[in-house]
Amino acid sequence: MQQSAQAVVLLDAYLEAGKELQKKLKALQTPGNIMEVVKTFEDACIITGDNPNDAKFNIYGTIDEIAYLKLKVIAKALNGDVVLTYADPNQHKWYPWFQYSGSGFRFYDTDYDLSTTYTTGGSRLCFATQKLAEYAGKQFIDLYNQFLN
Repeated sequence: MQQSAQAVVLLDAYLEAGKELQKKLKALQTPGNIMEVVKTFEDACIITGDNPNDAKFNIYGTIDEIAYLKLKVIAKALNGDVVLTYADPNQHKWYPWFQYSGSGFRFYDTDYDLSTTYTTGGSRLCFATQKLAEYAGKQFIDLYNQFLN
């Protein structure tokens, strides 16, 4: 009976939520739809439980440091339960690859690394799939430009 009461409360909250929140909640229930949910840094914060208004994301540190913190949250949200670590040499770790143009970096490609001795970046900004790395590189290009410049 307790579960039934909780289900009613959750259903009521869902029905009272705005259309945008309903869309995000529905997408979370369908595996593989995380890219439809995480469109902004704020969306990633909803998934990870971070507060986007926290001072560390807004005023502490330089622009590149703040962008790095935001990109870590985005990677965590997009990867879900997958924890990437270079301690596991059998784990694919995809990352977006950028090429510099006159106005800044632009998304170029994705790549992955299985090596424990050769890396081009930390595993905190890597993704579990090529599709996620490509999405992040394109969707969050402004943050990557802040981080890389």
